[in-house]
Amino acid sequence: DVINSTTAAQALANGSPNARYAANTTTWGTQLAAPAAAAFDPKGSFTMEGWFHPIALPGQRGAWMMGKRGNFDGDPWSIYQISMNGTGSGPNVGKISFMIASGGAGSGVWLTSPDPLPVGRWSHVAAVLDGRTLRLYVNGVQVAQGTASGAPIADPAARFSIGGGVMNDGPGGSLNFDGSITQVRFWNVARTPAQIAQGMKEPQVGDRAGLVAGWLINEGQGVSVPDYSGNGHTLATPRNQPWLPVMTWTPADGTGQERVQAALHFLVSSPDAALQR
Repeated sequence: DVINSTTAAQALANGSPNARYAANTTTWGTQLAAPAAAAFDPKGSFTMEGWFHPIALPGQRGAWMMGKRGNFDGDPWSIYQISMNGTGSGPNVGKISFMIASGGAGSGVWLTSPDPLPVGRWSHVAAVLDGRTLRLYVNGVQVAQGTASGAPIADPAARFSIGGGVMNDGPGGSLNFDGSITQVRFWNVARTPAQIAQGMKEPQVGDRAGLVAGWLINEGQGVSVPDYSGNGHTLATPRNQPWLPVMTWTPADGTGQERVQAALHFLVSSPDAALQR
C-alpha cells in the first residue's frame, strides 16, 4: 500500500542533509560487505537505513543499495534488499523497492515507493520489518506499507552488503548503486517512525538499543569501514576478483552536527554491468 506520496518531499525541504550536502561522484568504486554473521539473519523484526545520493538513474536491472544477496541464481534472487529500480521497470524507474523472501520461488514480497528517489540530492531511506508488516520510509516519512510472507530466509553464510550485491563466494548478481552512500545502520528491532526521524539527524545515533552495526562511511581514506556499534562488523571490499577496483572516496562538504566529511562512491563494478547502463 502506498502512503504519503507528498509528505516525503515536504520533509526534504525541512532541513535534511539533502538540501545542504553535495558530492563529487566521478570515480569508479565497488561495494562493501560485512563479514558473514548470524546477526544479519533477523528472526522477525529488523531495520536497515542510510543516506543515499544517486547521480543517475540505474540501468535496465536496477541498482542494489543494501541487503543480503545470498547465492540465488533465480527466484527469489535475494534474501532481503533495498534497491533503486532501473530503466527496465517501466513506470517504476527510479523508485525505491524493499524486498523480503521467506523461502523459495514466489516467496519474495516487494514494496515500492510512490515516487522516484531524486537524482543529484541526498535522501535518507529506511526499511522496516515489524513482525509481518513491511514499512518503507524516505526522509523520515513512511511512504509505503505491505505484508511479508514470513521471516527472511536464514543464511548465516550470506553477507550483508552496501552499494552492490555480494554472493556467498564473491560479488555478483546485481548492478552497483551509482552515487554516494553514508551513515548506514542495521538493527535487529523494528525502529519506530519517531526513532527513524530522530536517528536520521544523528551521524552516530544516541539510542542504540538493538543496533547490530553502524557505519559512518565518512573516513575519507583506507579500504575498510569500522563498525561503531562495538560488534565488530567491519565493512570491506570483497576483493577476490582481479577486476575489482579498490574503494574510492569523494568529498561531501556540509555544516553543523550532521556534517558528512566524505562519502563513498559506488559505480558499476564490471564491464558487463556497464553495458546495462
